Amino acid sequence: MTQSTLTAVSSLGDWAIAAIARHSRKIARHETEVRRDRDPEALHQLRVGMRRLRSALRGFAPVLEVSKTLTDKRVGRLARRLGRLRDLDVLREALERRYRPHVPLSEQDALDETLTRLDKQRRKARKQVQRTLDSKRYCALKTETNAWLACPRQRAIAQLPMGEVLPDLLLPEVGELLLHPGWFVELPAAGESAAPDSLRVEELLQVRGELLHDLRKAAKRARYQLELFASLYGDAYAAHVRQVEAVQTVLGEIQDTQVLEAFLANICGCKWAKSMPTLAELLRRARWEHWQTWQSLRQELLGPEWRRSLHAIILQGVRFEAHSNASSNKVDAESSITDAIASTAADKSSNT
Repeated sequence: MTQSTLTAVSSLGDWAIAAIARHSRKIARHETEVRRDRDPEALHQLRVGMRRLRSALRGFAPVLEVSKTLTDKRVGRLARRLGRLRDLDVLREALERRYRPHVPLSEQDALDETLTRLDKQRRKARKQVQRTLDSKRYCALKTETNAWLACPRQRAIAQLPMGEVLPDLLLPEVGELLLHPGWFVELPAAGESAAPDSLRVEELLQVRGELLHDLRKAAKRARYQLELFASLYGDAYAAHVRQVEAVQTVLGEIQDTQVLEAFLANICGCKWAKSMPTLAELLRRARWEHWQTWQSLRQELLGPEWRRSLHAIILQGVRFEAHSNASSNKVDAESSITDAIASTAADKSSNT
């Protein structure tokens, strides 16, 4: 790798190019397998690529000059059209592998019938995915992305060194996460209520569960942006990113149980729990356990120490920030940027 390449990658504009190129390659790499429909993981990875591309387009928006075809909103709409098939694949895996082995035979028979009806819905969703991949909008997105990468159009700010502007890229996304009202969805004081906390959580989630789901999406957006630059910081930064990922994961687990119940109600009727009481209890128990995990994590991350620590790490600058000694700066910069390039090329932590 030449020094000119190292110097270019250290600029804000070339980091934007690298991110868009990386995620567009991921999308292209999995598209063929999605069309073959041999492994549900291919669709998951394609959607991950689209979500990360959307995050890059949003995060680097001050740098980019792109057409209406290549915007975070356009990518998001296309990704959502692929979501139904992915949701059904997740539901099938949960019902078949996580819950079916733990219910009595009578409920297994009911579950098998449900899975048969799920497969029928999946065939329809599969056709929708195929239509989306063949659509003019999806083809236009690929064409425009390739054209932009061949001749990137950027604003003047693109020439600034990444070390000078990285906090400006990261802090808005972090702020959106930390100021989200979903952090304050909690059980009210019990008062005279004799209901157990697990039942009160069920009632709370019925009313405010959507706000927690939105907090999960904010955590995902922040995580994607933070992960893009993880190689430029140290272990403390990586630990904070893992905690943001933990927020996304545990809230996703709570959401998954609710989505599964809604699916069962749609397929089997609103009284499905009477015919599958063991499954209903397993879902409630799983939700309660995830809620307790979330409360512990929430208390830790709401504390001022965690917030101040993350802010300080981001603001202290990256490892290739300029030093007074020009020779030392050159060596340190080349070493750090090389690590960053290797991390970008490896698609590290891009599977969820």
